[in-house]
Amino acid sequence: MKSKCWLSIVADVLGMDGKVSANADAAFGASILAGVGVGVLDKLEDAICLCSNTERFIEYNRENHKIYSDLFYKYKRIKRICDKYKQ
Repeated sequence: MKSKCWLSIVADVLGMDGKVSANADAAFGASILAGVGVGVLDKLEDAICLCSNTERFIEYNRENHKIYSDLFYKYKRIKRICDKYKQ
């Protein structure tokens, strides 16, 4: 996942800072999980530290996080109302 825009959106929605690995792709992640699964690598956290190099750091935007949180709250309210009428 290399798109700076997408990574910023994910960080803002979750309200979490993050590290972007130099080799951030699905195949690499799958290989780490497989290595842990078959016992070649001990723990997932250790495997990630051992196998990945941080390329950059993503810092979430607190203002955007608040906007996303407010929108999600409104979505849940609307969904509850819609669910009542659905029954």
